[in-house]
Amino acid sequence: MGWCPKCKREYEDNVKVCKECNVKLVDHLEKEKFAEQKVERLINVASMYEANIIISLLKSYDIPALYKSKGSGEYLQVATGINYQGVDIYVPVESMEKAKEIIEQENKDNIDDNMLHETQQEKNEYNKRSNKIGLIILIIILLFVGIPIVIGLFQDII
Repeated sequence: MGWCPKCKREYEDNVKVCKECNVKLVDHLEKEKFAEQKVERLINVASMYEANIIISLLKSYDIPALYKSKGSGEYLQVATGINYQGVDIYVPVESMEKAKEIIEQENKDNIDDNMLHETQQEKNEYNKRSNKIGLIILIIILLFVGIPIVIGLFQDII
């Protein structure tokens, strides 16, 4: 069996290059020496869902990361479905600055996306209000112009 050293996928013996990463396969993966590295807490997040997203993001930049719940957080998560103490994410000390930059950039991108979405919603609401006002003005004009014309026609008939 061949293994991709980058994405850690396993391939059949006849495959020589990873289809995803375009990297030459190796016979055995080196065991990660993450446990031997000195790690620091990068961030505390509210849920395992957020922790998994951030860890996946960091791994996409080749930064190893792990999580640890505070206190009895994992038990609370199982028992109540909520971890009130949050989840800490740890990265190696030598990757800390790069990891912080990635998190900050991701937060900035999310804020920019949210602002763009809010701006688009405001434009849509403004257009709806403008359309309603235009319709009301059209109805008023038709009433003031149309009613005298109809009354004039009925007077001619009578």
